[in-house]
Amino acid sequence: MEEIKPTEVKEYRIHPKHRKILADTLTPVSVYLKLRDQFPGTVLLESSDYQSRENSYSYIGCSPVASFEVKGNSVSETYPDQSKSQTMLGDRPLTRAMTDFIDRFDVPDSPHKFIQTAFLGYIAYDCVKHFDRLDFREKPAPADIPDAS
Repeated sequence: MEEIKPTEVKEYRIHPKHRKILADTLTPVSVYLKLRDQFPGTVLLESSDYQSRENSYSYIGCSPVASFEVKGNSVSETYPDQSKSQTMLGDRPLTRAMTDFIDRFDVPDSPHKFIQTAFLGYIAYDCVKHFDRLDFREKPAPADIPDAS
């Protein structure tokens, strides 16, 4: 695989937007269901049911501005300006690659008590090989799903 690296390390300033919606007639799930088909990569996160109402938030994120994806030892990154980078982890720890990616984003401080920006994703079980010294016998994956995204 040919590595594609950005020619310069660029920092991206993120300008978060939010909207407060009183939930008299809407639920977070109903809003999510209306948005998911219009905006790719839409996600819904909700607070724990065990918290008081003052601390309960629902977050709906639409149209990710960037992406970080791991398949095997290959890391693919996409940035807000649509530039892309594809590299091999090699001896570089996955945590270092993730930190380097996150550090490229500048997010202003917020006066709000709720989260305004976040990096959302998952790390599948198969990624344990990047965090622990285990001997794995690789099996072909039943589906083409990234190890982390």
